[in-house]
Amino acid sequence: VIEVKTAVNNIERSYQGIRLSEIVDKSQPHNKDGLLLIKAGDGYSFFITLEEIYSNVDLILSPQNINNLITMNIIGADSQKAWIRGVSEFIVTDKEPGIGIVDGEGVVYTFIPRNWQSEMDSFFMNTALGNKKLQGVPLLRIIDEIISKNKYVVEIASSNGEKISISSQDFLFQEEKIRIFILPTETNIEFLLGNINGEVFLSNVTQIKVK
Repeated sequence: VIEVKTAVNNIERSYQGIRLSEIVDKSQPHNKDGLLLIKAGDGYSFFITLEEIYSNVDLILSPQNINNLITMNIIGADSQKAWIRGVSEFIVTDKEPGIGIVDGEGVVYTFIPRNWQSEMDSFFMNTALGNKKLQGVPLLRIIDEIISKNKYVVEIASSNGEKISISSQDFLFQEEKIRIFILPTETNIEFLLGNINGEVFLSNVTQIKVK
């Protein structure tokens, strides 16, 4: 057990707990390219890269007494989104998945979750695994990173062959609503296409094409 001091709302506080690196070590990860998927009892879930797990010495799992209930909480993560209360499950992956994005000229980019943490916001989504509080990135922001033209069609494909097409006109007035959501499963991350009202349009997203 170690003690770490960190600022929360500009107030320095002390926490005691176990380094997450010691917990992850027990799973004997093959490399540091993967993720620690974290699930909470209230349906929320997020991830921390193994790279951060082993480099952030202030990253701990800390027992907290909240309203006479002991919960296990993540303290000290670089992203506030990963300060998770009521941790119920950890899953270690060997590789961080991504979505291949192909532009109109055939150039391939990859959407990697760790690179978009600051753009994410959480919403409750009606998934096949139940109602889950997931983090999602506006799809339009991802597209804007790779394409500059004003008119285009985005084709999103799933692993089972299903496809959905969205035109640039469809993004008008709802550019923040249509998102790629991050769903931790029992083995890794699944990507969902949905909106902030909780609707899931497509599961197991594997590719995005911009035409």
